[in-house]
Amino acid sequence: MKSLPSLKAIRAFEASGRLASLTAAARELNVTRPAVSKQIKILEEDIGRQLFLRSRNGLELTQTGQILFESLHHSFGLMVSACEQARQTNHMRTLKLVVERDFAASWLSSHLHRFFSIHRDISINLLAEVNETAATATDCDLKIFYAREDSLKDPNISKRQTLLKWFDLPLCSPSYDALTENNDVSAVDWSSVTLLHDRGSALWEQWLSAAGLDKPANVSENYFNETSHCLASASAGAGIAIGDTFTAHRYLVEHRLTCPVPIAIESAEAYILEITENGSSKSDVVSLFCEWLLASVQELNESAKEITDGLQIVGAH
Repeated sequence: MKSLPSLKAIRAFEASGRLASLTAAARELNVTRPAVSKQIKILEEDIGRQLFLRSRNGLELTQTGQILFESLHHSFGLMVSACEQARQTNHMRTLKLVVERDFAASWLSSHLHRFFSIHRDISINLLAEVNETAATATDCDLKIFYAREDSLKDPNISKRQTLLKWFDLPLCSPSYDALTENNDVSAVDWSSVTLLHDRGSALWEQWLSAAGLDKPANVSENYFNETSHCLASASAGAGIAIGDTFTAHRYLVEHRLTCPVPIAIESAEAYILEITENGSSKSDVVSLFCEWLLASVQELNESAKEITDGLQIVGAH
């Protein structure tokens, strides 16, 4: 392979051709004008062709010079772009999260911008999945899913911790027709209630049992396979749902939902944060994210206390 001409000569030629001035090229390269002229002469001797014509208007490229300049100018542009990409790659760190979809939709997605504002050099790849998929995911650095807290005792998994606990309680629109006419939300006309079920009827059965109530006869019931849809329907006045203090937090804070009977069940399940084997190799990035996440969830818990004050809390289910 034939050797390349001097890189100094190539730089001097490209700058002179682009700026159409030896003086301007010398200023850009921080050398003298004679030094630039010398490098161009070296390049012309190496190629065996004249590259510039001198005129009253300054430098003009010869036909050979024009062909060479266009190729070199394009190549310099590619090198600048490649170096910039390399700089970004060196500075940008990535973190892959697999998160149970209700946690992602109800809270995490709308709060990640706070993490990005602090750690602009960390890129997040967030995958929202059904709980079963999130719990068993391996191709990620961190995962968040819900499970019974006794799963933390698994001796084969050391990097799990409780992230968030919640309470299950009845929720409806403040203007729901089944509430008593005197707006006493602690008393409900159960004969006219529509029960809204989120992924089955188990939660309603557990809550009614804890509240010492029998399921109303001939009650109207609607079923949803998504928590967000069930809560949205309740806030629109379609009925009473059993929701939880986490996924319904925004609805409660904004007074779009209320608790018509102040009895809540402490869930035996909790959201779990787990660092995977992949995540263990990114301890610096994982530590930064976990520190932010735990602090943010603590703020959420403080806000949730205002919601649960005054509720009768019954045992875990």
